[in-house]
Amino acid sequence: MSDNKKLIFVVGATGAQGLAVIDALLAPCAEGTPSSYSVRALTRDLNHRRGQLLISKGVECIEGEFLTRGSCSSPFLSNLELT
Repeated sequence: MSDNKKLIFVVGATGAQGLAVIDALLAPCAEGTPSSYSVRALTRDLNHRRGQLLISKGVECIEGEFLTRGSCSSPFLSNLELT
């Protein structure tokens, strides 16, 4: 991840809305410059075809359950700011 990009965390990344949000975040800007965002996504199964699709787009994927405490590793939580 480039230091000048804003990191966006997406929950539900492999669902219809999650994929659309990620596509919009990673799309080039109107003037053609690269996106100013990088994406970190939570998915239940990295081996699922949608998880693999995200990885192929350059998304940093974390495997875990949002509602299951302790299912995500601690590095996942580093530098995470909820707003």
